[in-house]
Amino acid sequence: MRFLLFLACASLAVCIEGVGQVPLPNHSIIELRIARTSRAPGYAQSHSVADTTFFVNDTVLVSDSEIEDARGERTEDGAGRTLLVTNLRLTAQAAGRVAKSTRSHVGDRLAIFLDKQLVGAPPIIGEVGGDAHLQIDVGPPAPLDRIAAAVAARWQHHH
Repeated sequence: MRFLLFLACASLAVCIEGVGQVPLPNHSIIELRIARTSRAPGYAQSHSVADTTFFVNDTVLVSDSEIEDARGERTEDGAGRTLLVTNLRLTAQAAGRVAKSTRSHVGDRLAIFLDKQLVGAPPIIGEVGGDAHLQIDVGPPAPLDRIAAAVAARWQHHH
């Protein structure tokens, strides 16, 4: 009888633990790519959250495997809108690639994909520094809760 009670409790604990975990998606949560506002070879048409048309390079500049750490925090902008600020720490190789690409693509855009959705494409006004830190700010109507949960699950922090 005690054995059956122990087995039932152990099974319940395993079930509860499984429910509390967020499954990791099998795709990259964060991707950065070069984008343009006009057609060009090697650039596919894409729409952002604001329904603006961009043409996004087929080549991924940065993806999850080149991000050493990512942390998302909620904050508010001056108008009181909730933003998700995601701070990234890139590998040295990825940081160098971002610096080189942004230097040679001034006037183009840096397309930001979060959880497979184009959430923005800010203009590249100069080289993004060669250091390994990058910040991404995203606001509604992007699915902030889903993105924050995916980032937290992929880059778990143990304190």
